Amino acid sequence: MCAIDPQRDVEFVMGPADTLDHASRIQDYGSKMGIDATRKWESEGFRRAWPDEIVMDAGTKSRIDAIWQYLGLKQ
Repeated sequence: MCAIDPQRDVEFVMGPADTLDHASRIQDYGSKMGIDATRKWESEGFRRAWPDEIVMDAGTKSRIDAIWQYLGLKQ
């Protein structure tokens, strides 16, 4: 679940870009997009209840714990 409001939480800016960014309008200059996905406060105009944190159930956690090594990751 994503709790962002695109109008409030997305910002576009123009400025320096990586030389290797071939999507830029011109070399070394282009746009960037920032997304504020932090929890909002009432003073920021957010008056609804914040969604509950998503938590894995015990069965899913056990399955993932069993395959960490197979995935090449350390536990």
